[in-house]
Amino acid sequence: MFAGVSDPEGVPLVSVSEESHDIRPAMGELAELIRDRKGSKPLVILTGEVHDVATHVLLPQIAMQSARAANPDFKIAHGIERSHNLLDLLLRDRDPREVAGELSLAQAYMMYEHPQGAPVTRRNVMDYCIRHGIPVQAVDTAGSPDGDGYLDQREPSTRALVSLHAPELLDTEIPGGKAEGIRLRNIMALNRIKTLISESGADVCVVPYGGAHLLGWKYMADMDEGPFPSEDSLGKLLHDDPDVDVMILFSNHPKFGTEKIPEDVDAGLLGETVVIDGLSPQNFWQKPENAAEVNADLGLKEGAFLREMARQSGGALEISDEVQHMAAYEPDVIVDSPADWGEGRRYET
Repeated sequence: MFAGVSDPEGVPLVSVSEESHDIRPAMGELAELIRDRKGSKPLVILTGEVHDVATHVLLPQIAMQSARAANPDFKIAHGIERSHNLLDLLLRDRDPREVAGELSLAQAYMMYEHPQGAPVTRRNVMDYCIRHGIPVQAVDTAGSPDGDGYLDQREPSTRALVSLHAPELLDTEIPGGKAEGIRLRNIMALNRIKTLISESGADVCVVPYGGAHLLGWKYMADMDEGPFPSEDSLGKLLHDDPDVDVMILFSNHPKFGTEKIPEDVDAGLLGETVVIDGLSPQNFWQKPENAAEVNADLGLKEGAFLREMARQSGGALEISDEVQHMAAYEPDVIVDSPADWGEGRRYET
């Protein structure tokens, strides 16, 4: 299972049948694992995602639903891999007359945010948080407002972070997707996750992040990615922090699987890891240069994908009214088989 990793023993493998989208058995197993691992300290569940794969984007909701099944009294919080000043960015330049009262980040996200990767699924997760009163905060460093992928050192908290942990990089361009940028982003995420837990009183905090953040990343010559050392990963920072416990949760996928994990990953960190096998790899990416009707069709297909997951899961997967009432898109498939929803296309910057 963990190709190249020296000691994979004891890593739970939760399987979803490849002939079904029924996630009830997996949610049941996750609930048991959460119940077993939740001790006296808050539990951070760090989920991994390829940003346009719908089931990866859905993992935080699956984890939150499983946590509620483990103990209905658990207080849950949700952190997201976005600039920590996202609320200010969403409300900036808005006409005050269109902003009704004081909006939470989740409410503003639903009103004004337009993500490209699996956007319907992201909105479903955010709707779940709103309906269940789950506080949501963005936990990442500030990203450059022009979208070039660099850290925004004009933003005070991000600049203070660089000054403290990489002073030699002050006023230089720090790519958020390269090793030093990822290291700094992980430090910010750790601090803000702990702040979210402190402010919300959460027993369980669920936070999704891209692959390299979780456990580190091997060098992938074909993708020109990595390496990123496991010792600087967000998973390792959480594992070493005395104030929280951590569970790492991800699904195997060609772009993010066990073979990407460095060989020297800490054995204790591996022991906090849970792998889900068998989830659909279907992706949905609404390219900004697409014609409006193309993105609308992708949205309908993504909504149909979620409805089919909910149907095959006997309604155990909660879907929003928005998804429930999207115009029907019926796949031409056998009733109990995964649908071939068509190839989504990732927008590469």
